Amino acid sequence: GLDEAMRETRIGGLTVFAPNNAAINSLLGGAPIRQVAPDELERLLLYHVVPELLDANQLTAGSQAQTLHGGFLAFGETNDTIT
Repeated sequence: GLDEAMRETRIGGLTVFAPNNAAINSLLGGAPIRQVAPDELERLLLYHVVPELLDANQLTAGSQAQTLHGGFLAFGETNDTIT
């Protein structure tokens, strides 16, 4: 589960990208978080954790980072801010 994945990768560090409330609501289709199945919530959380320490200077527009979920986060730039 989530706790196991976090324990296994803690040695090398983790970077957590915390989505804002609007993003979470969009991903959950507006469902209250307490009504989301635990495995679905775990999948959502693992998608926002990268199993390495990333410094903001390492993130550039067009770069990607693989998450504990197995997918990739893609970074862009808006108004001189990495998104």
